[in-house]
Amino acid sequence: MTFMRQIDISDEERKIARRERLHIATSFRRLGNAEYRKTNYDQAIKLYSQGLNYIVDSPVLYVNRSLCYIKKREYKRALIDLDYVLNQLDSNCVQALLYKAGALKRMNNEDGFEECVANARRYNRSKSEYIDYFLDKMRTDFLKSSHVTQNIND
Repeated sequence: MTFMRQIDISDEERKIARRERLHIATSFRRLGNAEYRKTNYDQAIKLYSQGLNYIVDSPVLYVNRSLCYIKKREYKRALIDLDYVLNQLDSNCVQALLYKAGALKRMNNEDGFEECVANARRYNRSKSEYIDYFLDKMRTDFLKSSHVTQNIND
């Protein structure tokens, strides 16, 4: 589409175009979620990225993609997506704050972990039960994975 054609679009046409892009991005998110459940993290990352080609301001797509990176133990890549969500899209996003806390914990950054948890609690007081559940699950998963690693090394 030429530059002048883009300028000539009415507000209503822009809204319709955004709804169409959002629908396509949602389809990519659903496909990515299906691949994630099958532990096909690379394919899920590709699908979430394709969704981001249509809607660049979707915290859900960035957070979902970051979770795939965390599962692949690519924590720095996960932090890039999570920091983008927190700095550009939604500074109070509880999932971004908690996934960032988890990634930092796995990178042995205890101070960063504590700061993210504190921010999650501060900005999302109504979700304290979810935050506690997430932290308990993370501790359990972390202990399981460290136990498995220890057994493998024995």
